Amino acid sequence: MRCTHVAALLSAALTSTLLVATGCATTTAGPTAGPVRARDLVPLAIGNSWEYRISADGPAATSSVKIIDKNAEGYFIDDRGNKLAPRSDGLFDGDRFLVQEPLEEGHSWVAVPKDQPNIVEKYRIASVSTSTSVPAGTFEGCVEVEAEQTVQQGVMKMTWTFAPGVGLIKISQRVTPTGAEERTTMTMELVKYQVQPPSPPAS
Repeated sequence: MRCTHVAALLSAALTSTLLVATGCATTTAGPTAGPVRARDLVPLAIGNSWEYRISADGPAATSSVKIIDKNAEGYFIDDRGNKLAPRSDGLFDGDRFLVQEPLEEGHSWVAVPKDQPNIVEKYRIASVSTSTSVPAGTFEGCVEVEAEQTVQQGVMKMTWTFAPGVGLIKISQRVTPTGAEERTTMTMELVKYQVQPPSPPAS
C-alpha cells in the first residue's frame, strides 16, 4: 500500500495567522474551538516540515518531508513529489481520501488507485479521541485511521495517527501472512516538526 508522505505529507493531506508552532513538546492538544474536521488534521502550508524516526528491520532511520509548493489545482506538493489537498469532504491525494468526512468512529470508505485497478484499499476511522506519545511529545484528541489491503503474501494493515494542527504523528504497519500470525513490520514516529496554520480550504 502506498502511504502518501506527510509521512510524506505522508501525501498528509492535513486558517490564518502566521503563528508558527515548533516541536518538540511534552504535551500538545488539538484545536480548542469547534469540532475537528479532516482538513484540521494536516496543516498544509508551504514551508511546513516534519521529521520521523522509522523502525523496521535493521537500525532505526530518520526521514523528513517539507511542503515546497502549491499547484493550480489546490494540491500542496512536498519535496518527495507527493500531493495533498484539503477538501470539504476530506483530505485527498488525487487517488484516494486519506481521511474522509465525517470524522466519526466506524466511518469507512474504499479506494481503487488509478494505476492499480485490481487493488482495493479499505479505510476506517478507528478513533477520534486517542492520546498518543511519540518522541515529539504527547498529543491528545488524535484521530486514528486504519487502512487494509490484501497483498500477495496475505493482508497488510496500517494505522495512521493524526494530531489536529500538527499532522501525521505515527504510522504502524502490520502484516498477516497467509496461515500465520500478524506481526508489526514498520513503525514511524514524529520526532520534530515546524508548521504554520493551513490556508483556507478551496470551495
